Amino acid sequence: MQNGINQYLEYDVEAFKKRYRQLREEYYAILDDGNLTSHLNELISLKKDIGYLLLDVNQASVVNGGSRAYTPYSPQVRKLKKDSSSQH
Repeated sequence: MQNGINQYLEYDVEAFKKRYRQLREEYYAILDDGNLTSHLNELISLKKDIGYLLLDVNQASVVNGGSRAYTPYSPQVRKLKKDSSSQH
């Protein structure tokens, strides 16, 4: 099971950089719009996604010398745990 999880959780650093840039652009577009009230839920969601993404990348650089890792709090790991527990 652990090997399957590791394969599932592998990621490409360049893909993470691209995703971070995309999330950052969406975040700043909302801030530039100036109407934060109408975009509040989207803003909170983007902020969480950016935080999880940075947490995952930082964890990877500390734990595996920058190769592959996810934290137990990342959305991907929580989804995997939820999916595996619902199969039992």
